[in-house]
Amino acid sequence: MGLLGTYAAAAVLRSVLEPKLVGRQLGLDPLLTGVLLAVLVVGGLFTALTVGLSGHIPVWMQVDESIQQLAGTYFFILYLPMLPRAATIIFGTLLRAAGDTKSPLVYLSFAGVVNVVLNIIFVTLLHMNVAGVALATTISQGISAVLVVMALMKRTDAC
Repeated sequence: MGLLGTYAAAAVLRSVLEPKLVGRQLGLDPLLTGVLLAVLVVGGLFTALTVGLSGHIPVWMQVDESIQQLAGTYFFILYLPMLPRAATIIFGTLLRAAGDTKSPLVYLSFAGVVNVVLNIIFVTLLHMNVAGVALATTISQGISAVLVVMALMKRTDAC
């Protein structure tokens, strides 16, 4: 979803949900509040959709029947962090649009390193197999989302 789509979703949510009231209480800019609500709605919808379909995806991908259940577990765990993933994408886009191209890159790079380290720990030390790989990805995406949101909240400009 590009920046234009983010602003369009924010405008719709703003008119429907009156985020000005929520934003004032939290000390947030009304547009930022609208974008936050867009992230929650989009992330929530994609989480529900993808988690709901996670058991069917291996079948549609024609995965060998002997590992379909394992693949379904992988997709289920992998799709749980759609909300943080949406936050990283949308809020990272806002940061880049405001001229801060370095922070999202640094945060995603850090999350990538965390993902690799957790993969090693979960798979080789804890023998978690596919669930460990998916869990490592989930945790690293959550870290990335928190870092991007914190950077956005620290900004004092119109971003």
